[in-house]
Amino acid sequence: MAGYRLDNIKDDSLFAVHPGRPKILERIQERFDVTRKQIHYSWDILHEKGNMSSATVPHIWHAIVNDDTVPKGKPVVSLAFGPGLTACGMLMEKM
Repeated sequence: MAGYRLDNIKDDSLFAVHPGRPKILERIQERFDVTRKQIHYSWDILHEKGNMSSATVPHIWHAIVNDDTVPKGKPVVSLAFGPGLTACGMLMEKM
């Protein structure tokens, strides 16, 4: 997926965001201008399991991979945050 630009694929992507708390997800939705539907897996995991620290995003990926309504090739933007200034972003697609 090299060469992709977020602004070119954002509208067709799902977002797997580390949901440390609701405010983080709200801010990501605002800043990246994404819909609740695009980020709903993060909300679902937050409500079902809470903040699981570094294990949270893999649980979101698991939900996306196992959802038959998500087509193969669907772009997934992953964002994770940690204590201090640790941040990570990754673009994947469902296989």
